[in-house]
Amino acid sequence: MSNRTCIQCKKSFPETAEHFHKSKDGFHSRCKPCRRKHEAGRKQKQREKRLSEIEKGAVDMFIASARIGGANVPHS
Repeated sequence: MSNRTCIQCKKSFPETAEHFHKSKDGFHSRCKPCRRKHEAGRKQKQREKRLSEIEKGAVDMFIASARIGGANVPHS
């Protein structure tokens, strides 16, 4: 059994499903704990990007409505 070094934490583990997630051509290059951290960070960035796109769309829609005027413009 060979060892594999995680590209993120640089620790060496046996190349088994206990330490690395499977991929279609063997095992991923990050160990399971590092991959979990990496995926959580990636998902958080995606959420933030989607939220900013939604917010930008809402602001653009409000500005377009305000330009037109009428009953659909919120009043404060």
